[in-house]
Amino acid sequence: MRRGVRNGFAAVAIVVAAAGVGGCELSDSGTNLVNGKTLFLERCSSCHVLARAEAKGTTGPNLDEAFRRARQDGFGQSTFEGIVHQQILHPALNPQRDPKTRRPLPLMPADLVTGEDAEDVAAYVASAAGRGGKDTGALAQVGGGGPEGTAEAEGGVLE
Repeated sequence: MRRGVRNGFAAVAIVVAAAGVGGCELSDSGTNLVNGKTLFLERCSSCHVLARAEAKGTTGPNLDEAFRRARQDGFGQSTFEGIVHQQILHPALNPQRDPKTRRPLPLMPADLVTGEDAEDVAAYVASAAGRGGKDTGALAQVGGGGPEGTAEAEGGVLE
């Protein structure tokens, strides 16, 4: 009887462990890197440099330089994602003040991207900043980096 109970507990432990491991593999952070890159190119690339996005902005921080050393020092993707997301949600203040309200002006416009879009942009920047090379797969197709002959809709019709 004892042996049967032990075997039963062992079987349950194996099933629970397998479910836990399987769950880890199947879990998704819910971010969409393609959407993040698309929005970054539309709303952020005119200010920021980010080589993998071929962004050559001139007024904002160079994101590759900002994260390169931390990446070399072993900081992880989630750290970068958190920093970028917080910066999007709470842009740093400019020492200059609005002439009407006398409040500090943000360096980056507030609400440039919000909600899940902000998470997607943060995830994309975190995946790309401070890394060499080029985006691959679906990310390489964003921003005109696709192959020649890519189909385009004309008048709402795709031929």
